[in-house]
Amino acid sequence: MVTYFAECRHETLDLADNKELRAKVECAKPEDSRKIAELTCSIEEFAGERNFDEQAGRIAKTIEDKAGRFYFIEADGKYVSTVASTAENSKSAMLVGVCTAPEYRNRGYVTAIMSEMLQDLFKEKESVCLFYDNPKAGNIYKRSGFVDIGKWTMLIGEPD
Repeated sequence: MVTYFAECRHETLDLADNKELRAKVECAKPEDSRKIAELTCSIEEFAGERNFDEQAGRIAKTIEDKAGRFYFIEADGKYVSTVASTAENSKSAMLVGVCTAPEYRNRGYVTAIMSEMLQDLFKEKESVCLFYDNPKAGNIYKRSGFVDIGKWTMLIGEPD
């Protein structure tokens, strides 16, 4: 599978103007892990992440260990959109797990979450990157300031 590799730096960052929606963005705590797992396990594109208990455990551990962070928006009593970071180090981070429940898409949730997360990440990091293979998602990332810097081929095979 061919994916695009994109990077956002301080100078390319473009924050969303929707302050009302950005005010709804929350940074997850370990106790939010089950609601985030409920959302991510329901997303068709994340078909490999269907084991709810394992997913919730991984999310909680990531937050507790500060190995990454999860931001989300809640609507109608459930978490409807989330963005996570991983591979954080002193200079960079990678965004992963970008998703919105299908019935809540096209409302600006991911853009608002990414604006808040990127603003926080850039207080500590020089660069944020991500991989994507969905052109529609790529447009969202580019609006936030990501620039394609390469293509990568992911080889998926059976372990020896």
